[in-house]
Amino acid sequence: MAAQDAAGNGWSAVGYFYTALSTGDAGLMADAVDQDWTDVPSHPGLGTGVAGAEQLVGEIRSVFPDLTENITAVSRGGDRVHVSLLHCGTHSAEFAGVPATYKYVCFRGEETHTITHGLISTTEHWEDIDQFRKEVGA
Repeated sequence: MAAQDAAGNGWSAVGYFYTALSTGDAGLMADAVDQDWTDVPSHPGLGTGVAGAEQLVGEIRSVFPDLTENITAVSRGGDRVHVSLLHCGTHSAEFAGVPATYKYVCFRGEETHTITHGLISTTEHWEDIDQFRKEVGA
């Protein structure tokens, strides 16, 4: 069973989510997302729930094996936690239609997590693909 915030506010869940992505420890997603978690927009073949979140960690880390998620701002409103961040890592596999360049890149992201009973039930995200493409010279 997932470890939940005593207050159910989701702060711990969000912390586990980004720690999993930054370290590659997919098992932390069990403490971050609920059994019905969805990723919006989802990419083809990505599952839902804890298994889908664990799959996401593996897929992202295969593209950016040294990924770090650098959070620049966090805010909360109602049942949502919004995170502004920089995704940084070595582009080591196809991403956004661009074959691996092996360049270290950083590009912005904005993510809004809906919190249900202390866990993330939905993650809505946007990545600055134009910035990524510029950094890799595509």
